[in-house]
Amino acid sequence: MAEPKREIGSMIEALGGEALRLAKGIVELGEAEALRRMSGRGTIELTARFVRGLVEARRLRTHYLGPILVPEPGWTLLLILYAARLDGLPALSPARLAAASDLPYGTVNGRLDALAAAALIDRRKDPERKRGLLVALTEETATRMHDYLMAAREL
Repeated sequence: MAEPKREIGSMIEALGGEALRLAKGIVELGEAEALRRMSGRGTIELTARFVRGLVEARRLRTHYLGPILVPEPGWTLLLILYAARLDGLPALSPARLAAASDLPYGTVNGRLDALAAAALIDRRKDPERKRGLLVALTEETATRMHDYLMAAREL
């Protein structure tokens, strides 16, 4: 009886190794495709999908290189708000920001306090919810983010 269990364990281990190899290959192909697309300086369209890709790239960096390089959560929140704006959503709730950023709700609220103090975002009551809040980029912040991202795509 012990022999089939060992055989199954070896098979599972081999499959796990193969799955890891395939996952790494997919990531490498994705990075290669991103680099290929980015090689056309200035031709990258500034879309919500592109901005969300920046957020996802930050998550990947943390995943592969560890928590010591966790990106500044405030910048992640600004990117998410900018992408939402490009999608036609001028404001998001703190809960939606927490879900989109994979950040704890407490971290999101703390960063929103700092962003509001720096006049980068506006908070207002959610007209559909009595106790809810909505968060939006200020017009100046939206303009500055647009200018930054347009300049960054030229690199």
